[in-house]
Amino acid sequence: MSNKNKELFPYVSGDYYSEKFANNELRITKEILTQSEAPIHRDEIEFIYIYKGNGTLMINGNLFDVSKGNLALLMPYHIHSFILEPTETLSFYRIRFSIGFLLLSSMNRKQYLESMLDIHGPVTILNVPKLKQELVLNLCKEVVEEHSKVNQETGTLDVSLISYLIYLVQTVEEENILETKKNKSWEILEYLQVHHQEQITREKIAKQFSCTDEEVNYHLRTLTGVGFSENLNRVRVRNAVALLQFDELSIRQISEICGYKTEANFYKNFKQLRGVTPQTVRELSEEIVSFEFKLDAWEIYIYIQENYQQNLSLSVIADMTNTTEKQINRLLKKSFNKTFLKLLTETRLRIARNILLVLDKGVEETAISVGFPSSKAFSQAFKEYYGETPKQFSMRQHK
Repeated sequence: MSNKNKELFPYVSGDYYSEKFANNELRITKEILTQSEAPIHRDEIEFIYIYKGNGTLMINGNLFDVSKGNLALLMPYHIHSFILEPTETLSFYRIRFSIGFLLLSSMNRKQYLESMLDIHGPVTILNVPKLKQELVLNLCKEVVEEHSKVNQETGTLDVSLISYLIYLVQTVEEENILETKKNKSWEILEYLQVHHQEQITREKIAKQFSCTDEEVNYHLRTLTGVGFSENLNRVRVRNAVALLQFDELSIRQISEICGYKTEANFYKNFKQLRGVTPQTVRELSEEIVSFEFKLDAWEIYIYIQENYQQNLSLSVIADMTNTTEKQINRLLKKSFNKTFLKLLTETRLRIARNILLVLDKGVEETAISVGFPSSKAFSQAFKEYYGETPKQFSMRQHK
């Protein structure tokens, strides 16, 4: 990247966007970029998967060369933009969702408080192994296609995509991680996110980073355009919105968890940033779906995603959850309009299709690898779902 282009994009704050995503909402876009973009500061989490071209990704003022096969996980404290030379073009999928969706799709609800810290790991950009690049690309294509259909329920597919991308981040080999050097502004903003539940002050942060409290404000304003108090409130309200989906938590408890000393102060700051009260957000959510009900259904679905290779059955899930098979199917039917067997079969078929598309595996080996009892059962289910046998599909793709 030329020095001239670096000068055109100095270390300045990004525009702040809060699109007020619902906790179960995901948006995915396929984008082709031919010119540099202005820095963006979002409330939402963002995955970016690059499938063609190369360029430079700026995160909190630091520059990273990116190219085909790179996956970036951008948290709300990552002010970012792409910077391209005149001859560069970048093709990628941009996947955006709230912290609430990440909590919903990646953990058991009984562990959500502990997991608030776990989502802020060291990996920002990684190289997806070549054998898995086509899997990611095809999954993104499938999600985009399903999202384009009118009144199409995409919740289960959305979770599959995010769960797989999180899996790639969590299991990446060290040599596939792009080195991340954080400047002080980055570290301070990230510290606010990770420690927002504490009674932190500008003076405490100054001591933590061996600088003056005026320098803390300077670093935050340089990066985000606003100072310590505004940034802290953004972080606390953002996380409060994610926790509102857990109706076993009262609004008072959420305000305390997120670091507010009084419920009144929480209400004031929440309404100032979101335009409505926490109670209104919770009530609007409950009109769409009962989150307790929805969350239980998602836990079962996530368990399917993680254990589809095993000999899963409805009776096993019923024993695990101390409920009846009928209750489980009723729960899944109401949330996803699908039974347990339908969800399990679709999960296995979707993964099997990607294996046949990308890897050099036969029908029988593929069937066993995704949990089907036999190649015959796999072939029958595949033809019923996709309109052709696995062998026909594989031959058509590799001819």
